[in-house]
Amino acid sequence: MLLLLAASTLGHAELEESDPADGETIATPYTLTATFSEPLVSARSGIEIYELGDGAELARGRISEGDSTVIQVDLELSNGEYVAHWTRSLRTAA
Repeated sequence: MLLLLAASTLGHAELEESDPADGETIATPYTLTATFSEPLVSARSGIEIYELGDGAELARGRISEGDSTVIQVDLELSNGEYVAHWTRSLRTAA
């Protein structure tokens, strides 16, 4: 399985690290992890996994309960090419 990473920006948090890295081949089950430079707002942040060929959404993940800078998604996918698309939004001070 090959994962390609794509982004959608709603704030200024930058992706610091992803596991797997962009273009890396993995076997599932696997937990994809994306770590950002700032805490995120859970209602507007997440990861969706799409099949590269037909664009079907296959998995969806959200912010880690233990770390608001991390988004995770558990993967159980067959062999193929997939795209991970994330959206992120920063917490704002009240």
